[in-house]
Amino acid sequence: LSIQLEQKYSKDEILEMYLNRIFFSPYAYGVGKAAEQFFGVTDLNKLTVAQAATLAGMPQSPSAYNPVKHPEAAEKRRNIVLSLMKKQGYISEKDYDAAKATPVSKTVVSASKYKSQNSSKYSAYIEE
Repeated sequence: LSIQLEQKYSKDEILEMYLNRIFFSPYAYGVGKAAEQFFGVTDLNKLTVAQAATLAGMPQSPSAYNPVKHPEAAEKRRNIVLSLMKKQGYISEKDYDAAKATPVSKTVVSASKYKSQNSSKYSAYIEE
């Protein structure tokens, strides 16, 4: 199946499809929805480096690195992503320092807003 996918789509198109479907939380599938749910950002171009790194670090363990529920763990994971971004030349030392100095807890939506976005009496049905 992967060979057929690679024959039909480019690597960038495959990555885009994956990023648009990946699980971040029960109501956030895809990077766009996760950015909106966790940071209140609807335009991905408006994500900060720190926010983007937080989202990039989440797929390894979405529940454990949920920035609203576990900001300390999310921040540690984000800092690993930031260091790799700097090491590989995707961000400058200045951007790295600024992003690392930003506490995750200061960039996410409030816990009450997050909870209101994620609660419904039909939650189990919607998730299925």
